[in-house]
Amino acid sequence: MKRAALLGIGFALGGLGVAGVALWCVAGAGIYGSPLAEMSDREMFHVAIFMLAGPLLILPATFVARHQPLLGSLALLAGAVTSAFWHILVVMKPYGVEQLFRSSPTFEALVPLLVVSLPMAVLGATWMMWLRKKEG
Repeated sequence: MKRAALLGIGFALGGLGVAGVALWCVAGAGIYGSPLAEMSDREMFHVAIFMLAGPLLILPATFVARHQPLLGSLALLAGAVTSAFWHILVVMKPYGVEQLFRSSPTFEALVPLLVVSLPMAVLGATWMMWLRKKEG
């Protein structure tokens, strides 16, 4: 895959991430409006960390990858791991791991990992493979 295609995918995912965060903050996860009004300060802090380590990191990491592909890919991989562990161990506490690995995982446990952490990890790993191919 060419570098321009990888950057295009990164910018597209980053734009979707920013739009997704904005939509979630305004409209919420359901039809009941923004979930922010009913959250405690602690819950807001947990969500803010997840958003910063996850979807809001994709666009800046892609800008960095334009000039420093290794640093951009490492940022994406670190963000994917951080957002995944933060979601499982902090946001879903105390039952995050249990909810994730039962026979039918809950929507709240699985979706953020599939929508945020997995695409970040795949894009970061793809950039790493592109760099290795380019060097070899």
